[in-house]
Amino acid sequence: MTTLFDNPLSRATDPPASRSAGRKISASDKRMAKAMTLTNAVKRFPNRTMREVCTYANLDYESYHKRAKDAESAGWIVRGPERECEVTGHRAATWKVVNDVNN
Repeated sequence: MTTLFDNPLSRATDPPASRSAGRKISASDKRMAKAMTLTNAVKRFPNRTMREVCTYANLDYESYHKRAKDAESAGWIVRGPERECEVTGHRAATWKVVNDVNN
């Protein structure tokens, strides 16, 4: 059975190393586990930018922000309005878990 987390992470034009890494994380449970960890962090820190969520939850931004699209596609989190990020000072989307959409 194919799941959302079986979808390729790389493009055909990406270097072989990138395609290999994408296949490796998708074949393991790490991709889904990271998306779930990120979703739990968004639940703890709703209406925050992804950089803020990762910073406040002590998650490595480079490892976890890429799983936001997976969690969004799974219907676990949704994008909120953009605002200035407290960490970077740049405008960025905020995030919240689907169950907390009205908050």
